[in-house]
Amino acid sequence: MIGSPPMLSSNQPQISASEPPRSLQAATARLAIELGRFPLFAIVCLGLALRCFWWLKYPDINSPDAIVYLKEADILFATGTMKTIVYMPLYPILIHIAGASGVIVLQIVLSTISIYLGYRIASDIWRRQSAGLVAAAMMAIHPMLIYYCTFRLTETVFIFLLLSGLVALYRNHVLAAALAFTLANLTRPSLDLFFPVIIAAATFATQSSPSVREIGRRLGIYALVYVALMSPWWLHNYTKYHRFVRLDLAGGITMILENNEQFEQYGLDWSKYAPWAPFAHIADPVEQDEAMRSAALEYIRTHPLAWLRGDVDRAERFFTPSDLNYSRLQRIVSDVVVTIMLIGALLSLTYARIRWRVLLPIWLPIIFLTAIHLSFHATARYRLPLDPLLIALASGILARGQSPKDFISDRLVWRGIGLRRA
Repeated sequence: MIGSPPMLSSNQPQISASEPPRSLQAATARLAIELGRFPLFAIVCLGLALRCFWWLKYPDINSPDAIVYLKEADILFATGTMKTIVYMPLYPILIHIAGASGVIVLQIVLSTISIYLGYRIASDIWRRQSAGLVAAAMMAIHPMLIYYCTFRLTETVFIFLLLSGLVALYRNHVLAAALAFTLANLTRPSLDLFFPVIIAAATFATQSSPSVREIGRRLGIYALVYVALMSPWWLHNYTKYHRFVRLDLAGGITMILENNEQFEQYGLDWSKYAPWAPFAHIADPVEQDEAMRSAALEYIRTHPLAWLRGDVDRAERFFTPSDLNYSRLQRIVSDVVVTIMLIGALLSLTYARIRWRVLLPIWLPIIFLTAIHLSFHATARYRLPLDPLLIALASGILARGQSPKDFISDRLVWRGIGLRRA
C-alpha cells in the first residue's frame, strides 16, 4: 500500500524505547569509574602540592645524619668503601646518582606514591574503598610525612619500599615483595630479622589453609633475593672488617645511648657525656659494637627499675605527634592526625578475631619496632615508618558504617584481586 511504513523483519535488531543504547550504558559506566577515581586523584594531588609547597617555603637543612650521608655518597664512589660503620649503602648510592637536590625531588615523588600505596593497603585489609580514601587523606596531610620527604634522611625511601612490599604481598607477588623488602634492608635494617616473619604471616592473609610447603616456597624466594642483593654489601664489609658482617655496626651505639648509668644524670645531652666514649679504646669496630651491646644488656639486667622508668620516657618521645614545630597550624594538624591514628589503630583490635589474617602482617612490624625502640632508644622520627601502617589500621574504623560481623570474616581470604571462600 502506498504511504504505508516499511515492515521490519523479525531478524532485524529492534531498540526498545525503555532501554538506552549500549554505547550510552558503556559511557555511563566509564564515567562512573572515572568519577570514582577522582577523590583519590584529588587527594594524591593535594599531597604532592603540600610537599612541593613545604620544600619551597622551608628550604632543606642538613642534619648531622644528612651531612654524613652526603659525604659517604662521595667517599663510597671514590674509594669503593664507606667510611662510616653505622649506615647501610643504598641511600648514599641514591644521593650520588640523583644529586643533593635531585634526591629531594625523588623523595617528594616517592612520598606522593606512598599515599597511593597506603590507599591500596587500607582498601585491601578492610575491603572498602572508603577506608583507602581515609588512609590516603591522612597520609597526604600528615606533617611529619611531608617535611621528612624534604630531609636527606632514609625515612621516605624506607617507607616507600616497606609499603611496596606489603602491597605486593597482599597480591601474592612474593618476588616483588622480596625485592622491596631487601632494598628496604639496604636502606635501613630496622626490620631485617622480621621481614621473613611478615612474609610467612602474609601467607595466611592470602590463603585459607597455607601449607608448610607454600610458606617454605615464599621464604625460599625471599632468601634467594636477599642473598643476591646483599652479597655485594657482604663483600664490602669483608674487605673492610676482614670478617663477615651482615648489616652495619649501629646496633651497639643505639643500645647503649640510654642504657648506661650516666644517662640518668645527663639524659640526651651527649655533649656532656658521650656513652660510646668508654669504648673508644677498642680498635676493632666489630668488637667495639659487641662490647657496647653487651654493656647495654648488662645495664638492663642490673638496673631493671631504671630501665622501666626509661621505657616510660621513651614511650612519651616515641608517640610524640611531631618532633619539629614549624607553626601552630602544623602542630595542631600533627596532634589531630597522630591522635586519631593511634586511637583508631587500637580500636582495630576489636576486629582481631574475624580479621586476624589480614591484620597480622600490619601489626607485626608495629609491635616489633615499638618494642625495640622502647627498650633502647626512641624518638618520634623512629616511629614515622610505622605511621602509614597505623593509619591503614585506623582507616577501617573511621570509614566503617557497620559492625564487625558485617566485615568479611576470616573464612574469606584475599587472593589476587578477588575473594574466595575457604
